[in-house]
This record gives sequence, C-alpha cells and structure tokens, in this order.
Amino acid sequence: PVFATAADREIIGEIALLGARMRSATARSASYTQLFTLDEKDFDRALERYPEFAAEVRRLAAERGFDLPA
Repeated sequence: PVFATAADREIIGEIALLGARMRSATARSASYTQLFTLDEKDFDRALERYPEFAAEVRRLAAERGFDLPA
C-alpha cells in the first residue's frame, strides 16, 4: 500500500538522521528520480550552516510526529 506521495523537492529520510533513530519508512520511486544523499555528519553540518533548512527539517519532523530540540 502507498501511505504517502512525496512532492517535487520534498525531504525524505531525515527522521533516521535525527537522533540516530532507525528508519521509519521505506521509499520507492514510481518514475525516474534524482536523489541527493547526506551521511549523518554532513546532514548535521547542513543543519548548522543553513538555519532555514534546519527550520524546515524541524517543521517536517513535527508534522510527522517527532519532537526535536530547537
């Protein structure tokens, strides 16, 4: 079953990188997809360097039911 469909430029997989949790979902592409991957160290660095990105990740996590420290 399909539980959600990701929109263009949507972030997926961030929950596993936040707080070193196990992944909470599996993603599959229905068509050609370009992906950008970050390991945990680079993800943390991006959160520190880009406050708007960090705010969006916190918003998405909250929307998905995960509370994160500010």
